[in-house]
Order: sequence, then structure tokens, then C-alpha cells
Amino acid sequence: MIVIIDGIIYDLTNFDHPGGNDIIELFTQHQSDLTMAFVSNHSRIFPHRKFQSYRALNYDKDFVDNTIKSSIETYKDYLELIQNVKDAKITPSPSNLYWCKLVLLLFFNIYLNYRLHFINWSFKVALILGYINALIGLNVQHDANHGSLSNNKTINKVFGLSQNLIGGSRKAWIIQHMVKHHVHTNVLGKDPDTDGLDVVRIHKESNRYWFHRFQYIYTLLGLPLFSYQILIIETYECIKNQYILDLISKCAFIYLNIVKPFDGTIVGFVKTQIPIMLTGAYLSLFFLLSHNYKGVPDGNNNKNGTFMENQITNSCNFKSDILTQVNGGLNYQIEHHLFPRYNHMKYKDLSVVVKKVALKYGYEYNEFSCFYENFKSTISYLFILGNK
Repeated sequence: MIVIIDGIIYDLTNFDHPGGNDIIELFTQHQSDLTMAFVSNHSRIFPHRKFQSYRALNYDKDFVDNTIKSSIETYKDYLELIQNVKDAKITPSPSNLYWCKLVLLLFFNIYLNYRLHFINWSFKVALILGYINALIGLNVQHDANHGSLSNNKTINKVFGLSQNLIGGSRKAWIIQHMVKHHVHTNVLGKDPDTDGLDVVRIHKESNRYWFHRFQYIYTLLGLPLFSYQILIIETYECIKNQYILDLISKCAFIYLNIVKPFDGTIVGFVKTQIPIMLTGAYLSLFFLLSHNYKGVPDGNNNKNGTFMENQITNSCNFKSDILTQVNGGLNYQIEHHLFPRYNHMKYKDLSVVVKKVALKYGYEYNEFSCFYENFKSTISYLFILGNK
């Protein structure tokens, strides 16, 4: 398994990755240069001296030393931020409150699934399950697959499979979210979250069509369809890449939640789909707010900025202690992109440090006073991109 980091080639065939070897395999399927991927997922620069035995070629000591110096200079603002976080004694591990939340969410998911599919189908129960599924996506699988749930790779992988429990694919999610979105935030053609499939224009360099002038209206109406988009795209990825376990779990989810409860009528079909639509609408609404707001520079035009600057200026936060707990800290998107392996319960503490360092370097830290202000800004952004 050949990878390139800071221009130095490594053969990691015999390397046992602490987070699981399948993580490296998923990354190398899409790119060989893992410089940004390492920084993004580890919140530090690559330890070249430690990995000397894995180098595929013999490199001159001066070349390696200069490479390390160059890397330190490239990420000096980020390294300063990391040191400030260490000085503030903010640790990445989750709190006891988080584990209580995790256990409750998974308990209700299993219990409601049992009631719904093996006792009797109930619209009310299905609706609650739809919301619980969204919260599992935000609080459990998201932290687990980022490696911020535990230092134990097996625990992270087991709880990461909760993505399959709610109709997703763990492996497809890692590729879409960690391999692409986190490394190339808001870069058209590299970040899949910028692809509105021409239906929605959410990037300044995307093509604009006449119907986009109405996108600030129809985008909100179309949010419930997000679950189906994910089902189709991820099913295709599972078949193409032969993710057998993910494909089996996805087929089981489709059967239990779409095929089995269908009573043969249109009304009955719509009724069974509302819970799934609720999951999709809830998730996609908060995803939309995180990187699409009035004044966002977009990753393509930020190519000359540092890693830290690009992550800060292409993401936004909104204040809400309640939604921080409910939505897995998604409202602290800046901190999540800078420290993805920190449990979301630590984002509020991290934000104090990030703001201070961002101010020192003159980086625009986008934070809204509440959900509604962020929502208004996103609608304005959709209107502007649809008309200009």
C-alpha cells in the first residue's frame, strides 16, 4: 500500500493502523497523496522520523529535515492552535454524559424497531424512530467513525456500524465524509457536499440555470428526499466496491422500512415514508447550514490559504447549548473540522481557544447568535446563488 505524505513515499503494507487498516484502504482507494488527509484526521503534522522504516525509497537526511521544516512552516498557525488546546487541558475523550446519551439512543432504536417490525406497525412509533435515527447519525456513528468515541479501534468500528442500523453504509460514509468532505471542504469537484446535482446551486462556480432563482424555496421542500438520495448513491457504492455487509444491512433496512409496511395503496405508501423523510429532512437541514451561508468564500478560491484558515472560513457555528447536546455538536462545525477526533461534547470548550487564535491571525470566525440567524443567512445565500 503506497502513500505519499509531504512528497515522501511510504509503503504501509505491513503497517497496523491504530484506527483500523480499513481506514487507510478507504483513503487510498481515492487518492495516493495523504498529506492533507493525515493533518485533517490527526490534528498534527506527519511524524516522518518515526516512520523511517516504512519509506519506500532512501531519502537524504537533509531532504527529510527540510521537508519537516517546510511542513512546520506550512501548518504553523494550526500547530499553535493545537498547542493552545493542550495548554488549556482540553482532552478528546467523551464524558460520562455522552455515554448515557449513546446508550439511550441505541436502546430506543432497538426497542422501537422491535415494536414497529415485530409487534405492529404504528405511524406514531415510526415517526419517533425516524427522529431517533437522525440523532444516532449525528451523535453515535459520526463520533465513532471519526474515532472520537474511543481509543479502541474495535469499539469505534462496532458503534460506527450504527450508520448501517439507520439505513446507511459505514464505508460509503467514511469515503464521502472523511476522505473527501473533510479534506477538501467546499472545493467543487472534490467535496461531494458541493454537488447539488444541478438541482440546487450551492457553489459559486457551479452552473446556474433559470430555475435556481427559486431554489431558496424548493430546496427546503426537497430536504425530506435526502434519505432516498443517500440510499441510491450508497447502494451503488456498495455494489461497485463490493461492501457486502453494508449492502446486506441496506437491503434489510429497505425491506423493513419500505417494502414490508406497504399496504398496496398510495396513501399507505406515503404514510410509511414520512418517518424516513423526517430523518432525511432533519439531517440535511443542519448539513446545509454548516457550510452554506452568506459570505462563505468557498474552497476553490481559498487555495492559497492555510489548512486552518480554509477550515475556519468555510464553516460556521451557531450558539445553542440544547442543540449542541441534541445534534452531536454539529452547530460547532468549525471546531469539528479542526479537531474531528475530539468528542463533540468538547467543542464548546475548543471554540474559546479557536476564536482566540483565529483573531490573532485575522481569520474570519463565522458564528451566529442562534439557529434562526444561521438559517436566515443560508436562505439568503441560496437566493443570491440562484440569481447571480
